[in-house]
Amino acid sequence: MASSVSTPSEDATLVDVVILERLEHLSKLVRASTAGLSPFIEGVRLVGELFNNVQVYCGIETLCELYNIGEKVDRFCGEMIQSIVRQHVPMIQRGLKLKLDRVAAQLVQCILQMLFRVGKDWDTSRLCGTMPPVLDVLIIGGGPGGLSAATALARQLYTAAVFDSGVYRNALTKHMHNVPTWDHRDPADFRAAARADLLARYDTISFEETSIESVRQASRGGFEATDARGRTWLARKLVLASGVRDVYPEIEGYEDVWARGVYHCLFCHGYEDRGVQAAGVLAIGDVGNVFAAIHLARMAKRLASQVTIFTDGADDLAQQIVLALGDQSIAVDKRRISKLAKGTQGPSEVIVHFQDGESLAQGFIVHKPKSEINGPFVRQLSLELTEQAVIKTTQPFYESSVKGVFAVGDCATAIPAVTNAMAMGAFAAGGLISQLQSEPSIQSEL
Repeated sequence: MASSVSTPSEDATLVDVVILERLEHLSKLVRASTAGLSPFIEGVRLVGELFNNVQVYCGIETLCELYNIGEKVDRFCGEMIQSIVRQHVPMIQRGLKLKLDRVAAQLVQCILQMLFRVGKDWDTSRLCGTMPPVLDVLIIGGGPGGLSAATALARQLYTAAVFDSGVYRNALTKHMHNVPTWDHRDPADFRAAARADLLARYDTISFEETSIESVRQASRGGFEATDARGRTWLARKLVLASGVRDVYPEIEGYEDVWARGVYHCLFCHGYEDRGVQAAGVLAIGDVGNVFAAIHLARMAKRLASQVTIFTDGADDLAQQIVLALGDQSIAVDKRRISKLAKGTQGPSEVIVHFQDGESLAQGFIVHKPKSEINGPFVRQLSLELTEQAVIKTTQPFYESSVKGVFAVGDCATAIPAVTNAMAMGAFAAGGLISQLQSEPSIQSEL
């Protein structure tokens, strides 16, 4: 076999290029394989992915188990897959215009005949699918940023698929704030209403209740993504609106009181607890510096009679905060914390337990934990990050360091908020539309 698949012609479509790349990967896999069933299973999986039909893989794997032919497969699977690659790669190299669903049928028919000797009467056409169409945009994330981008794209008749994993940073709270007409309402209702508006009024946007597992740039432009169901998606542009996940500090009980008494933002929370006797600021992690600790303490002081900054054993930080505060009526407690627990005297009360055995009740506590970007996309696309560990973008359109990849919402800002995410999504759509209008379309010929 040739060592690699030749470069596709200039008129090759994105779909053609993806197929060539995958067949090349399959041939390399076979050449590098030694023995065993795994090369065959991987080969079948690749063929199934090649034609966007996970049933091809699942069906053949099930038949292997049913007929108990693993040992036979071990003996000839390498030769079989090499034969398939030899037969069909030249066809695609020469043509690039043929109907690839027919090639898919031939590939699967060949596999079934060699494995099970089922003969030419076996109908395999129902197993074979075709590559998906090339959409204008893939939007990874169904929160405010992704929904906003989808709405603007729909207004210009661009096609987009919105992938919603169902995982949201604010899932533990039943009320969102600072959003006109939606203040103190359930964020789940907001997302549902936005989606309903899109589906009722526009016909170029679709929603997929699944997550994207991998994404990559295609060699001739555009992007290819694979979802959790094994389906392949192709698009000219990509929007990352995947959000972030909070990484809790190593304090016992922290997770139990997170969003139930420990709040990361006093614009989002706290007003409903106004008038409490005491509130605390946990000065560790991202809040473990003089500026952040005092800033949050002053905000908490608007809502509570007494505020204490807890430094959890950081003596130097405690001393710096005391000096910076001067005579302000904010206390500093440097004792090491052993545990946080939910209190019983109020909806947000948190009990701070110290290693010395004492404890203090707080009406609520303010702390912003560290966060990580959801998904493997930063690594897969080699995106640059900012000092705040969010995706680096260029304003006003929030394009990342990779052309054609835009990032909006919490994954691309140090100021996470619903209204900010919505604005970012709308601006990103403006940049997307400008690029889509100025670049040639990538057409699928399937």
